[in-house]
Amino acid sequence: MLTENAHATKPESRLRIGLTMGDPSGVGPEIIAKALAQINRGNIAPVILGLEGCMRAAGMDASSLEALNSAEDLDVLPLDKAGLLTAGDPTLASKIEIGCVSTAGGAASLAAIELGIRLCLAGKLDALCTAPINKHAISLAGSKWPGHTEMLRDMTGVSQVAMTLVGGGLRTVPLTNHAPYAETPRLITHEAILEMLALLDRHARLFVKRQPRIGVAGLNPHAGDGGVLGREEIDVIEPAVVAARESGIDATGPVSGDAIFLQMLHGRFDIVLAMYHDQALIPVKTLDFDGGVNVTLGLPFIRTSPDHGTAHDIAGKDMARPESMIAAIQMACELTEAQRTMNQ
Repeated sequence: MLTENAHATKPESRLRIGLTMGDPSGVGPEIIAKALAQINRGNIAPVILGLEGCMRAAGMDASSLEALNSAEDLDVLPLDKAGLLTAGDPTLASKIEIGCVSTAGGAASLAAIELGIRLCLAGKLDALCTAPINKHAISLAGSKWPGHTEMLRDMTGVSQVAMTLVGGGLRTVPLTNHAPYAETPRLITHEAILEMLALLDRHARLFVKRQPRIGVAGLNPHAGDGGVLGREEIDVIEPAVVAARESGIDATGPVSGDAIFLQMLHGRFDIVLAMYHDQALIPVKTLDFDGGVNVTLGLPFIRTSPDHGTAHDIAGKDMARPESMIAAIQMACELTEAQRTMNQ
């Protein structure tokens, strides 16, 4: 994807990819700096949304970073530089201590995301790639959202999104996201499953360029084993899958959680709807922790993110690996071009 092409010398034709800085006391600025130093940027115009002081501290100097006054300046951005648009209060940079969760770090994180969303909705950016944020830090800064996914959903005005994890040959979506396990069974409803399957039927086509084959995982061991180990599969999940199939969605399940991901690897499914957060994330992170990507399906623009956290324990030590950020930037480009093709 990120290779030289016929438009490499025409900055105005490049994909405008917004890169939110993430929590500046974590590894976000570092993995952005490393990713942009390694990828071929012939067909993208990267613009970092964050604080210049934090990006300078991560190793981006005048030779690689250019402060911009507006998104329009991307049209004349040199091919060998990333642009930077200041998000939030620039003085926050002096209050950031690397490796330490803080209100300032949370406020800087939120400001970058808000700016990125506004620019994407205004058509100034083609896609958004977000560096990791810290949930405690954004809570300290007053966020009403527990994470990126909920914030993106509410600020774009859509009713539903799908947190999609991609890596290791898998694509997985948790039906229930950031919720305690004790609450999970009551959140698994006929309506929730049917709505998510309809969303995946529409938007997962970006990955496969056709109607996706969706596998639906069970909640209980052995998918309930005929009701012996739980009735959610019989009472809720299977009826929702049947209703989805009757509406024309290519859905199959419930399939036992200990088998469904291997079945996808063997080609039976294009994407798997898991019942809860870790059921979806564990297989992807196990197979491809360094290269996993989080994609938010259902938004009016493409959004991707590395599939890891802020890693405060290694921040500032030049230990963070950029593979997941590189993969996230590449996927943002691929899905943006796929979306353009589908809309033609």
